[in-house]
Amino acid sequence: MSWGTETAVPESRDILCGDFFPAIPTGKFYENYRIPVELPEATVIEQLQQAVIRVRRALKVWRLEQEATRLDEIPQETVDGTGELVLLWHRSVYCEAKAEILRETMTADRRKDAENAAVTGAETEEKYREFAADAIAAITGTTSTTITMI
Repeated sequence: MSWGTETAVPESRDILCGDFFPAIPTGKFYENYRIPVELPEATVIEQLQQAVIRVRRALKVWRLEQEATRLDEIPQETVDGTGELVLLWHRSVYCEAKAEILRETMTADRRKDAENAAVTGAETEEKYREFAADAIAAITGTTSTTITMI
C-alpha cells in the first residue's frame, strides 16, 4: 500500500481550537503516537480537526460551567510546567485522532496478511477511544465507564 511519498515527519503546525481550548501541535502527535509518515499530512490534519470537534462537543456542558475564558486559566496543578487539564485535553484529542487513523489504515489494505492486523487494529482502536474517554472524564472530574459485549 502506498499513501504518499513522505519519508520524514512533516514540520509541526498548530491546529487552532478556538478561544478556550489550546492549540494541538501536530509534531507531538507524530512523535508520541507513532503516526506513519507515509500517511498524507492532510489526512492526519483532518483527523486531528475531527477529533477536536468530537472532544469539544463531549466537553461542552463542562466548558459552559467554567468561569475562566481559557483552559489554561483554570486553577490546576502542573506537570513539567504544563497544566494537567491542558495535558488531558491534548491526550483526549490525540487518542481520538489515533483511533480514527487506525480505522482508516486498517481498512486501507485488505490483503490476506493484513487480516491479523485488522483484528488487532480494531481492538487497538477501541483502546484509544477508551483512553480519550478517560482523559475527558478526568477533565470533567467524572468517572469513565466502558461497556463491552461478552
